Amino acid sequence: MINCGIFLRSYPVRENSFIFKILTNGQGSVPALLRGSKKRVFSKLIFPGSLIDVELIKTRGEIMILNDYKVIKSPMITSFRQSILLSLYLEVLDKIAKGAFESVQRVFKNIILDDETQFKDLNWLIRCLNEEFYYAGFLDKFSHEKCTGDLKTLKKQIIETLGYLPKSLKLIEKEYHE
Repeated sequence: MINCGIFLRSYPVRENSFIFKILTNGQGSVPALLRGSKKRVFSKLIFPGSLIDVELIKTRGEIMILNDYKVIKSPMITSFRQSILLSLYLEVLDKIAKGAFESVQRVFKNIILDDETQFKDLNWLIRCLNEEFYYAGFLDKFSHEKCTGDLKTLKKQIIETLGYLPKSLKLIEKEYHE
């Protein structure tokens, strides 16, 4: 089955195998095993936040087999700040996009808009995460519409939803408050 998805992250399993986390329509965040020679795996570099076409083979377990993938568009990261903001966004998405997820295209527009990579400032991140919390059912319409753009409120929402604070958020605090 071929899906359009967003690459979230990968984990090495063995020397030539990786678990890819891919955000897909309808299934949410999906783990998929990619096996093959190192040469084949690394011949197509893929960066977090990339829009990809993936061919997934369903298995009996919860991990699918990633048969093939093709990178459609990758974000062009130009600063450390941009990379940690994108990293936090993708990490939170990975945790809240369980099960039915309806819009890879909406998420991709948050990452790349008019051929330009977003996440240039903290306000953009806060707006995008509030939007994701709203669509995932963690925020009501009123809270979503009155988005304050406040890091303290966002931290509270992340702790409420995930149960912990991601390391990338601590990096963001350090980067923006120095």
